[in-house]
Amino acid sequence: LKDKDIEDYVKANAIVDSLRICDPAVGSGHFLVSVLNEIIRTKYDLGILLDCDGKRIKKQDYNIDIENDELLVSDEEGLPFVYVPGNPESQRVQEALFKEKRAIIENCLFGVDLNPNAVNICCLRLWIELLKNAYYTKESGYNELETLPNIDINIKVGNSLIHRFDLHQDISEILNKSDISINDYKNAVTQYKNAHSKDEKHALEETINRIKSDFQSYIFQHDPRLKRKYQIERELDKVSSPLLFEVSKKEQAQRDKQAKELQKKLAKIQQEIDDIRNNRMFVGAFEWRIEFPEVLDEEGNFQGFDCIIGNPPYIQLQKMGTDADALQKMNYDTYERTGDIYCLFYEMGMKLLRPGALLSFITSNGWMKSAYGQSLRSLFAEKYAPSLLVDFAGYKVFESATVDVNILSLRNEKGGMVTKACSIDKTEFDITKLSDYVQTHSVLTSFNSSNSWSILSDIEVSIKNKVESIGAPLKEWNIQINYGVKTGFNEAFIVDTQKRNEILDNCQSEDERSKTSEIIRPILRGRDIKRYGYNWAGLYLIWIPWHFPLHLDSSIQGVSEKAEIAFKLQYPSVYQHLLQYKDKLSARNKAETGIRYEWYALQRWGANYWDEFSKPKVVWIELSDESKFALCNDLIPLNTVFFLTGENLHHILGLLNSRLIHWYFTHCLGTSSGAGTNRWLKYTIENLPLVSYVTDELSALIRQRLSNSSCVKQLELQIDQYICELYGLSQEETTFILTCRE
Repeated sequence: LKDKDIEDYVKANAIVDSLRICDPAVGSGHFLVSVLNEIIRTKYDLGILLDCDGKRIKKQDYNIDIENDELLVSDEEGLPFVYVPGNPESQRVQEALFKEKRAIIENCLFGVDLNPNAVNICCLRLWIELLKNAYYTKESGYNELETLPNIDINIKVGNSLIHRFDLHQDISEILNKSDISINDYKNAVTQYKNAHSKDEKHALEETINRIKSDFQSYIFQHDPRLKRKYQIERELDKVSSPLLFEVSKKEQAQRDKQAKELQKKLAKIQQEIDDIRNNRMFVGAFEWRIEFPEVLDEEGNFQGFDCIIGNPPYIQLQKMGTDADALQKMNYDTYERTGDIYCLFYEMGMKLLRPGALLSFITSNGWMKSAYGQSLRSLFAEKYAPSLLVDFAGYKVFESATVDVNILSLRNEKGGMVTKACSIDKTEFDITKLSDYVQTHSVLTSFNSSNSWSILSDIEVSIKNKVESIGAPLKEWNIQINYGVKTGFNEAFIVDTQKRNEILDNCQSEDERSKTSEIIRPILRGRDIKRYGYNWAGLYLIWIPWHFPLHLDSSIQGVSEKAEIAFKLQYPSVYQHLLQYKDKLSARNKAETGIRYEWYALQRWGANYWDEFSKPKVVWIELSDESKFALCNDLIPLNTVFFLTGENLHHILGLLNSRLIHWYFTHCLGTSSGAGTNRWLKYTIENLPLVSYVTDELSALIRQRLSNSSCVKQLELQIDQYICELYGLSQEETTFILTCRE
């Protein structure tokens, strides 16, 4: 419409009014209120905003703008519009705005939320928006306000991610064989919105609920699962029925085998049917297939929405317990137990769109590079067309949120679309000028795979390609990456030098003292690590594996009283130290403590790799704003520390601490904690493409850096330049890398 010379204002209005926009996690309705005002502002901008008589609200007479999501109307002199009841012009404008808001709320805006209170607040906010332009009627002598419509029917309570019925199940046969009419359903909803009395509203509610109930009954009776069940039963009856003539043993064995397979299939599909009928997972389920008649055609086919918008919740699925189990049974392609619920909202949202329509969400940006986001990236790349991606990259859009966010817009059409992508530089960004910033800072990118999605300039794309073509992922090297010991209760297991000496002094013999000294080992915490080194805090770990001191006895399964007796006899001083914490130690991880391992043992002690602790290793902390890798020999890392063992450690250390690999990690692979730090996880580190051919020169530079506390900057600059040469970077690219962190 914007590019056309609009002559038929009524037709243009009808096009805009035909939009169906839904927020599937509507919350308090902020987004829908914003959409309401944006549509009115857009009509004004197009010159098609009409009064109740079909006459235009002209731009030369009025200005309509939006500020802080508030619709502002002013006259030709810039003064705020003030409604004066009975004044012809004032009445015309007030009624026009009321009429427009009412039509948009009733016909264009839809929302769903699991929280009934949120739904009530959303309805209230939409009512308030309408009330702002409520007018006194001419018929009442301008003494009574126009009756407000019932707008609550478009905002509904339910779980957007759980449903029994497939969106595209054909129900034309159901409609033909029943007395259900889609038009009757639509008319009942329309009448409900305009019902004036409680009795009329209640009667229409009953009619609507009856229609939906009949819908559900008919749909369930024609569920493809039932048809499949009947087919299997017929096949089973056929192979199980007695035959007129005797068959060979081989033929009978084949019939018996076929019958068993059919019985298994029948049991499985019967279980699915029973789950749908009786399973509690469907309590609160939202049936998109039938709840909004506005997106059904006359044959009852689900047409889909024109736009899905929202800010769905960010909740790790592994923290949702049985609710996550229910979501898993919905067979979402993007379900990952380590993932987040917002990924499922993306997938469901795209299913709710009509072909060619648009979804636009603001969510955590974790999906862009994380392991759990791989299935979501694959879904986007294979089935849809990402049109816009704005990564806020550390800029806090929501003060209360602890995650970094992005805006992603997708079209419901097969890929092939180039994406306008923009990464926000928070040092020069003004969120009130977001559109302008995106226009001037965006690049065109093709996101066509499940690999990490990075927003890069031309020179950055060139650097990325060189790093990936020359380097080999670290996981292909002869190395291992593990994480350190988890005590479950540090106060008991981590001691300082004074407490260590006290425990040793309480030993009753030299033999006990010697053995005890061996299990109280110096530890390394994440906070102790810095680039190329660490500051040991003088702390020790009481190293007690499961079933200690019988931990090498593979026959012991589960908690062992025999092991505890041996521990008490052989290490009485350590036993007495831990005994004072027994209650708190026993309260750790109740699913395992006292069941899989003894109360006095470490929660995780590296059972499959404990011998790696004593080897030379590269260590690093998970959360850090910069690359902090160091070499460590004999300290035992705690669980906040990752460590790498294997060959060519000096070479690997230099690469990991380099500016080039730091740039690659932060821009192409790593994810943010949302608190100003990156997450240096095993998954990301082992996928770093490192130059695999080892050079004496780099190893020598790293050894020199480790042994030299002076001239550090010059040495690290020399190392960075050399590594850029190893990857074949041009002088321009090298300069870019060497200055991008300054």
